[in-house]
Amino acid sequence: MIGLTQYARDLSLPAQLGDSGLVPPSEREILDLVNERLCARDDQTGSADLAVEARVVHVRYKPGVALAATYAVRLEDGGEHAVTYKVHLGDKVEDREVGGRYAEQLALACAPLRPFALLAERHASLWVFPADPKLRGAVRAHDMHRVARWIDRLGVAEPFTVRLRPSVLTLRRYKHSRRAVFHVLAKLRGESGARDVVEFGLRVLTSDAAARSAERRMGLAALDLPIPKCLGHDPVAGWILEEWLEGVVAERDDLLVAGQALRCAARLHRAPHAGVNVSSHGPAVSSRLAPLELLRGIQGADELPARFRAPLDVPATHWIHSDLHPDQVLIHGDGASLLDLDDLRSGAVEEDLASWAADAAALSTTLDADEMFGELVDLYREVGGGAVDLERLRALTCIELLERAAASVRRLESGALSRAERLLSSTNSLAASRK
Repeated sequence: MIGLTQYARDLSLPAQLGDSGLVPPSEREILDLVNERLCARDDQTGSADLAVEARVVHVRYKPGVALAATYAVRLEDGGEHAVTYKVHLGDKVEDREVGGRYAEQLALACAPLRPFALLAERHASLWVFPADPKLRGAVRAHDMHRVARWIDRLGVAEPFTVRLRPSVLTLRRYKHSRRAVFHVLAKLRGESGARDVVEFGLRVLTSDAAARSAERRMGLAALDLPIPKCLGHDPVAGWILEEWLEGVVAERDDLLVAGQALRCAARLHRAPHAGVNVSSHGPAVSSRLAPLELLRGIQGADELPARFRAPLDVPATHWIHSDLHPDQVLIHGDGASLLDLDDLRSGAVEEDLASWAADAAALSTTLDADEMFGELVDLYREVGGGAVDLERLRALTCIELLERAAASVRRLESGALSRAERLLSSTNSLAASRK
């Protein structure tokens, strides 16, 4: 339902790090909370569709501050809902009316659960998707009439119009307060009874994130690039409509797709800036800062070179994907494309290469940095890439390795501390091998 990479979790990790108030409920405990606080009982019979199974599908932990954990919760009737538990240290509690003028529609989308529950005794709250404090357009996406009219206004299905009743919108991916991705199967009608079908991707972001992403992507829409074209933007709902590409998404650890990934990245890096105001998409430099606050106290963190305790500024001279991993590569009949363009921006090509290099280094038990960088840069140039600054690539790969160490802690992965120690050791070795 949520479409995210699954990890074995250690929900006790915040307590191990001194944040006992940020420990998320176990899967058994979340069932009790859902049944007590979210299950609406029939006024006459007193019965309710109770939650019978739950599994953690996403966690974002911010030490000393907050935690959000999303669970896929299955009810007795077989329906499944994404329920997010949010907790803050201190007095911050998200007590609010949810839905606004969409409250009735939100209640229908969440039924038979209530959209929201305040857990004041825990300084916490429960949210049932599409109720989301940041993604205001999520509930609006459940209004197929609004979606269909918007697609018609964009003219992307002309000369057809969207048939409301047979068209289907399906949730494919969801990260609380970050993004929701829907697949739109639009059934179309034309003149003289003509019929057709077209598929779209509908991305729901925060309003600011959607505006930034849409501006960048629309500026590149006329170019022949291996990315889904941005077809429209609704600034009120935070919606982005994009092409739906069919194919097979590579596995997270499938480094064998490096050739396809780097070929796509090289084409994006070569995209001309003419006609696109790159300066409006960010500063002339890309500033990268290692997430050391998540690594405090972990063995190896104190040994990091001082240069990683300050931002690293690199020139922002090319369009980059900025989140290049194997599972962002879609393999299809015409070759390959890059997915998830929400973080598309102007930056240094070494940032994309460092993301790939860090994935390879994180999977390796014997890291030969010079060999790894040599093979990566040679392949990048072979598929059409340009010049690469090796020292910049090395420094950015160190930061990317630290990002992966921090991500293990942030996600409450099982064995996160030992994984973080190993990645810190790899980072220190890589930094020390600088020529």
